[in-house]
Amino acid sequence: MSRKVRGRQRLLTDYLSEQEHLNKASAELLELLVDIVNATTRGGESEYMLAKRLNHVLSSDRGEGKSLRDAFTRLCDFCCAGFITSLRAKYPELSYNERSICGMMVIGLEPGAICRICGYENEQTFYNKRKEIRRKFELDRAVQLESFLREWIARLRRERSLRIGLLLP
Repeated sequence: MSRKVRGRQRLLTDYLSEQEHLNKASAELLELLVDIVNATTRGGESEYMLAKRLNHVLSSDRGEGKSLRDAFTRLCDFCCAGFITSLRAKYPELSYNERSICGMMVIGLEPGAICRICGYENEQTFYNKRKEIRRKFELDRAVQLESFLREWIARLRRERSLRIGLLLP
């Protein structure tokens, strides 16, 4: 094998190792945040305190929103291969609120936690929003919304891997 080929193999191996560590750390952080929010929303901690703690972890200099919903939306977009950005491009009729709900669902937040974050009085409002999202996606009754969203994320990750040359077409 030539030096050039060995050098490229080493670069690819190093890149994959970095990506694996980054993906593992992101997944662990996401799982921890979801567990914390699910537990504390059952325990009655205020949205303001949750938003303050979460935004401290996810602080951004870009002047983005400072609510808990904004933090989870950014986290989902980062961890799920640009999922929220992709939703906005493909379904412009989805409101910011509906995109946020999709993001919070795919990262594993429970309906009660999503209601608390969005400020809904009861879970029926969440289910009404969910029904509206299904209508905008034009999903058959047989297709579960969560499965549809997870398949979308898997497709985004595959496309990204193809773009950077990690997978063969």
